[in-house]
Amino acid sequence: MMLLHTCDQCTQEADHHIEKADHSVMHLCWDCYNAYLCEHMGLDITKYAHPKTITIGRQRFKVKMEIYQDGVIYYAYKGKQDALQTISFTAPFAMDGKLAIEELKQRISKLLIPPTIMEDGLLSPLGVIGVEYDEESYDELAFVLDGERYDYDEFLELLLDYRGSNLIYIAEPRLPALDAQWFGNEEQLLSGTKDEDL
Repeated sequence: MMLLHTCDQCTQEADHHIEKADHSVMHLCWDCYNAYLCEHMGLDITKYAHPKTITIGRQRFKVKMEIYQDGVIYYAYKGKQDALQTISFTAPFAMDGKLAIEELKQRISKLLIPPTIMEDGLLSPLGVIGVEYDEESYDELAFVLDGERYDYDEFLELLLDYRGSNLIYIAEPRLPALDAQWFGNEEQLLSGTKDEDL
């Protein structure tokens, strides 16, 4: 696969593209993008260091971290490219990477192990249902349960057994598609990142 752009800071493929005030575009890989934001927000990127993989209950997960204006999101993920199982934890800037990973591990052990769909085909009392764009149609949804992809009709059929029930949920960010490209404007990206806000 031919690279669209190489990162301006290293030799990796760039997946974050930031338009600057002078209309030039800065191309950064995921890690350099995080370092760039930390530098402009007065944060020490090394504070958020984390292992690249973690193992919980004999299951191995890859880990990524992403800096946002209001905290640091740690993602754990595994599975097929088109049906990733992901779970995340948004940590405050004051929390270091080591503590954040421990919280992420706790979430994985509670929500991804055991599986979301039990042997009888019903939903487990606790689990994770991923909601993402259907790659076939931008306007349609796809759902990910236990690393399997369900289209809209399949998911509604699964919910038929829950008529008369409440499904209580917590919305949290999913890891973006691993081949996703991010485009933004530097002025909007860095607005409101004054030190007193951190």
